[in-house]
Amino acid sequence: MKFIALGLIVGMMSGVLGLGGGVFLVPALIFLFGFSPHQAQGTSLGVLIPPIGIFAALEYYRKGYIDVSVVGFICLGFIFGAYAGAFFVDRIPVATMRRVFGFFMFFIALQMVFTHPDQRVGAVFPSTFGTALLAMVWWLERRFGIPLPRARRYLDAHRRQSPAIEYQI
Repeated sequence: MKFIALGLIVGMMSGVLGLGGGVFLVPALIFLFGFSPHQAQGTSLGVLIPPIGIFAALEYYRKGYIDVSVVGFICLGFIFGAYAGAFFVDRIPVATMRRVFGFFMFFIALQMVFTHPDQRVGAVFPSTFGTALLAMVWWLERRFGIPLPRARRYLDAHRRQSPAIEYQI
């Protein structure tokens, strides 16, 4: 039942935003259900096989939102790209996959927030700067061995405590 609910939520988000597997389903499977990134990506690809996407595609086609002259070319590239990605996926460490995906999504999020709706790409500098800043923080944490959660726990442990007051009524 929980996977049906997840499918309903991801399907609604996908239908509204045109996104799905990589953006919503893969992180949900990893963080909510404990899948490995490889399992989550494979499951996402299995879900996206035509029986699912065909109904959304038909509705978009009815509304005139599908450029049929482009679809075939993208599918051709997608077939070979997906095969190549699946072939090499087991050669990429899980930690590297998570970081690359996270940095990419962070860049895209900044691009979506800072770009004016009339522009295709307009906020490249703020997005690149923000992503570089995030990468620098990650590098500094790795270089000096003090991740932010550990530093926060250290500061909380050494924070001045208020005196314990006992109330008797």
